[in-house]
Amino acid sequence: MWLAEISLRDVIQLEPGILRMMRMCRLLRLIRLVKTIQGFDALYIMTTAMLGSTVCLFWSFMLLMTVQVMIAFFLNESLEVYFNDPGKPVSEKLEVFEYFGTTARVMLTMFELTLANWPVAARILQENVTEYYSIFSVAYKLIVGFAAVGIINGVFMQETFKVAASDDKLMMRQKERDRWLHTKKMKTLFEAADESGDGYIDREEFCDIMNIPEVRTWLAAQELPVQDPNVLFNLLDDGDAELTAEELVKGVERLKGTAKGIDLASFIAEYRSFAVKVAEKLDFQLESLASKPQEDNDDEE
Repeated sequence: MWLAEISLRDVIQLEPGILRMMRMCRLLRLIRLVKTIQGFDALYIMTTAMLGSTVCLFWSFMLLMTVQVMIAFFLNESLEVYFNDPGKPVSEKLEVFEYFGTTARVMLTMFELTLANWPVAARILQENVTEYYSIFSVAYKLIVGFAAVGIINGVFMQETFKVAASDDKLMMRQKERDRWLHTKKMKTLFEAADESGDGYIDREEFCDIMNIPEVRTWLAAQELPVQDPNVLFNLLDDGDAELTAEELVKGVERLKGTAKGIDLASFIAEYRSFAVKVAEKLDFQLESLASKPQEDNDDEE
């Protein structure tokens, strides 16, 4: 931009202020850093949601603009009789004209009635024209300014959340943040349970800390209800009767929440593999076990 200014200043008269603003536009390249820096997650969510909600914003604007244009034309036509009435004071006419005299004025007033300081324009119509306009002002504010705008805000927020929830990078960041937070909590639990300080948790230390009601409630809030500490220790342990910090982190992460389809599928696959091995040891076919109940049912029928 500096080279363009130097080379073209003798040919084209360019405003220095415009060139400075164009130079400042280069700072927009910093927005790309938002995608890589973890500390800017909130800013990245806002920018992504804004870009993804442009269509919803456009149609919201078109809907409000259409409604306001129609009502603005109605007000402009209805107030023509008032402006042509010679019995009305000129000062009052000027006051009404400032808000409703031209198309640009009445459109700006409609935005005020919808989104801004609506009592001022409503009072002007009521005091200077007729009190019946107060009914119009209140009805418009309730229907358009309250109900319609509230629905538009709700739809806009829903679309914004939908865009934010469907973004791949946001989902990956959220998953990484949840994993980091889970690891931090489990390491805190491990440090509290490892009373000996040897870097391992044995069954006795595990049961001691799991018998604390606050710890049970804390784990239940993380979707891991503790019924029997011994059973939970067996599920977390890899067979050496000791838990490391890594085993605790991965084991609790695996057991948290309700059973999912992939968990059930894994269990069924392991059960089938185990059943096949047992059948090979006992030297019989699994199909015979599966068909026997069906044959017994046929005999009973």
